[in-house]
Amino acid sequence: MLWKKNGQRWPTKLVQLIRASDWAKVRRRLRSHPFEASIRDPNDLGSPLNEAICCDPLPPVDIIELLVQVDVNAVSEHYGRAEICPLHVLLAQPDATQERRRREIIKALLCADVHAASIRDKWGRTPLVVAFEQRAMDFAEIEIAALTIARQSPKDWSMVGTKRARQLIVGGGLYSWWNDLLILLGAEYKGEVFDTGWGAASETGVEQFSNQHFGVLHACAAVEACPIQLLRFAALVYPEECRTPNEDMNIPLHLALKCRSDKQYSSFVGTELSNAVDALLRACPNSASILDGSGRLPISLAIEAGVHWDHFGGALKKLFESEPRALSTRDVTSHMYPFMMCAISSKMVLGGQNRTLMKVSDERVNMGNSIYNTASMVSTTDIENEVARYGAKGLNTL
Repeated sequence: MLWKKNGQRWPTKLVQLIRASDWAKVRRRLRSHPFEASIRDPNDLGSPLNEAICCDPLPPVDIIELLVQVDVNAVSEHYGRAEICPLHVLLAQPDATQERRRREIIKALLCADVHAASIRDKWGRTPLVVAFEQRAMDFAEIEIAALTIARQSPKDWSMVGTKRARQLIVGGGLYSWWNDLLILLGAEYKGEVFDTGWGAASETGVEQFSNQHFGVLHACAAVEACPIQLLRFAALVYPEECRTPNEDMNIPLHLALKCRSDKQYSSFVGTELSNAVDALLRACPNSASILDGSGRLPISLAIEAGVHWDHFGGALKKLFESEPRALSTRDVTSHMYPFMMCAISSKMVLGGQNRTLMKVSDERVNMGNSIYNTASMVSTTDIENEVARYGAKGLNTL
């Protein structure tokens, strides 16, 4: 049915050809009437690009590129009641027979506008979240299977679990989908579109399952919208990255705390952050003792982010249990001890702030006559003096 609004007909001839999947005529129409690629559906503001991505099977990549060349704004515009963008629609189609074409279209859309990877729909989901939700159960099954096998190993169980998880990604048919997730992660984390190739397309050893472009676990920790399940899975697949600093000398634990420090603290944010801290500490408990590029400990970053002692998951308590010496270490930026930082925090909810301050103070007092004040331990002053020298190597190197 043809109808007009504001002097424009819908559907246009271009849209009719797209719906018919007549790609040869679509190419000719785009060359002769390119302006039709910018005409929106008066009902839901959908564009011809949206119409093309909704086609089954998916259109050739050059069709997407032609549409984007004429109307690049369509890549990042919301449409419909769900306020979705083309990437949301594309990634909600888990058709295994079109994986290669889907990946090429993902790259074409992100090359046109890399910020489309960060666009949220009506429910706050980014394209990364939508993509992960399609295969979340498969990843959960792999995680359970890998950990089950790992715990049956008499030694080096973490590496056994890592190797098994990598094998199951390939053997379980998730290799292509995993690469799609990494492309989206790279776009959000680095603002660039990286080519695929994270691991060989066969059951390989641990050493061949690598990423040369960026730290996958770092990206999961730094991307605010990354699902906690994906962060936990990345910690299983890339455990070596837990203690590896990025170019700014930050490990994933630092990034997880910093990327959420700008958010208004709430029960949801607190639980989410606590789960992220818990996943990273499980993968590498010693990461709580590693200093960031500025010489700050994770517990200081957590207090600054408004994390409570035991409210909403107790992330601060988990950091203390992993590195008790942190309570007697002065922060190099604020020049305060953790209990002082708790007292002046403007992000903590009052009730939680009082309890956090009390618990931090009590634990510090309890440590007064413990081994942490003996001659065998490094003093706070020594730690402060050595921060610049040791950087992200952490307390354990002193």
